[in-house]
Amino acid sequence: SADLADFVPNVEWEVLRMPAKKNVILYGCCSDPYPDITFTLHLKRRASFYIFNLLLPCMMISFLAPLGFYLPADSGEKVSLGVTVLLALTVFQLLVAESMPPSESVPLIGKYYIATMTMVTASTALTIFIMNIHHCGPEARPVPKWAELLVLNF
Repeated sequence: SADLADFVPNVEWEVLRMPAKKNVILYGCCSDPYPDITFTLHLKRRASFYIFNLLLPCMMISFLAPLGFYLPADSGEKVSLGVTVLLALTVFQLLVAESMPPSESVPLIGKYYIATMTMVTASTALTIFIMNIHHCGPEARPVPKWAELLVLNF
């Protein structure tokens, strides 16, 4: 094991251990052995930065999207709440994209943001649909038969 007494601590990574292994290789051309030492560094990521600055704000902001369904239909702020939540999530998604190195695979937090943004978009679209139905009034067209069967039999 290596001595970590002079190691300078890092805010993002924690060194768990660093075992050492001595290797001795004999080549056919030479009579002398060739020793080397292989150090294996075991690291653990400190995730508190990502949890407090990226994950928790996303969870709190996305909690606001379903609250749009509880606003009164005549308040006029139902759709703007959904759009504002979507805009805030987009800003946080940009922060995630800037803090991650580019790679072929999508990181788990990126997948979480995309899934959350998809649900907020669906919530906002449903709010618009419900507001349209609410504000139709007496001059509204009759409901198509297929929609009536779909809604009432579901």
